[in-house]
Amino acid sequence: MILAFKTGKGSTDGLFDKFGKEGEEKIKVCEFDTKRYFDDNPFLTSKLIKNPTHPNAKLYWHDLYDKSLDVDSYMFWGFMRGTKTIYEKALETKKDFYFFDHAYVYHKKHSIFLERLAANPFFRMVKNEFVLTTIKDTDDTKLLQMRKDYSKIKDLDILPWNKKGSYILIIPPSVWLCNYIGIDAEQMMKDSIETIKKHTDREIKIRYKKPDGDYNLTPLEKDIDSAWAVVSFQSSAAIKAVNRGVPSFLMKPGYSATQPVSLTDLSKIETPFYPDNRYEWLSSICNNQFLKHEITTGKAYRYLNEHN
Repeated sequence: MILAFKTGKGSTDGLFDKFGKEGEEKIKVCEFDTKRYFDDNPFLTSKLIKNPTHPNAKLYWHDLYDKSLDVDSYMFWGFMRGTKTIYEKALETKKDFYFFDHAYVYHKKHSIFLERLAANPFFRMVKNEFVLTTIKDTDDTKLLQMRKDYSKIKDLDILPWNKKGSYILIIPPSVWLCNYIGIDAEQMMKDSIETIKKHTDREIKIRYKKPDGDYNLTPLEKDIDSAWAVVSFQSSAAIKAVNRGVPSFLMKPGYSATQPVSLTDLSKIETPFYPDNRYEWLSSICNNQFLKHEITTGKAYRYLNEHN
């Protein structure tokens, strides 16, 4: 049996509801204990359970601790709302887990539909990881179809390597993910910058997602296109950088979809990696993000099991 855990975010909880109705797999959709919600989260001021629930909320699922259930695997979405307990239970019981979050490419609501907001068309679903860190299925059928369907967006174009950039662009790590796996995000970025400074005199530019509390108004492409290299931890911005011809470095391996096309040794910042397999890598990326109907019908689940 698969246990799929709701977190009080309607747009994603619905995936699990439909999976249980449309998919062939045996699945139990688990609701969190709403009676404990306010007792476990005293910082909440309103006594109404809003949709979505508070990102910092600690949720409790009785099914997670029910020893009478014959559990094969766990499904959950994102790093917020207490899902760390599900991840820890999967590790403790040595069960498979399926992780959901925003897609690798085309993940912004406005990026495909330009002038109007729409529901995210793609989601990432990963087995026993948070992102795909290896190249698996290199069939380019889905890549070519996505290019055709969203021809106005050039995120899947692969541009020639740009070796004339000037500064080092650093994308700060996700505090949510770092808290999840026990890493000090601020210290990791500090250590990374110190290492980079030992091996280059180039300007270091840090791109914050919300520099003044609001989303960064400078287009990501503008910051990328003048960079010598991009340094990140897990950010999908690195995917865009590699596609646009800017080499990638990782602060730490194991958590970025760009790992197959990146260096993890920051001391080599002046001698970046210019891999020649970006097309195969991008094909693999596209094959591992899924439309809603691919998830709810179980197609994505079966695909991941076939390729893992």
